[in-house]
Amino acid sequence: MSFTDFVYTGNFDYPNPGDDANEQTELLFELLDLLPRADEWDMPSLRSRIETSVIDEHKFVQRLPLQHANSKCLLSGLQCLPLSPSSLVRHYAELYKATRLADALDEWANQNPHLLKKFSEIQASRINQGVMKSE
Repeated sequence: MSFTDFVYTGNFDYPNPGDDANEQTELLFELLDLLPRADEWDMPSLRSRIETSVIDEHKFVQRLPLQHANSKCLLSGLQCLPLSPSSLVRHYAELYKATRLADALDEWANQNPHLLKKFSEIQASRINQGVMKSE
């Protein structure tokens, strides 16, 4: 399930990660890693398919702030950055012109400022406690 699948079939399917935060994170970043190819190969249909998968099928925009509040690190093997998951996704969205994804992030943030504040407080607390360092 990859860029090649999309080139040959015009689609890709990823299995539903269920409620496992690690599997959700892995799938989210697999999808986001396709955005540079969509940009490089000027494939708006691939970009659109990625956005549909992230926003509509897997509902990652709604899951981002809270799904990671209990995880030790957003990116395994790396020192965690004091950024929210939505900030990392926003970076990809802006860098690779995924405007629908950026708009969905904005819409969710505008509708849920109390949840974003809570997430920021949790992350700040964990950073202060030294929990956010990779193992």
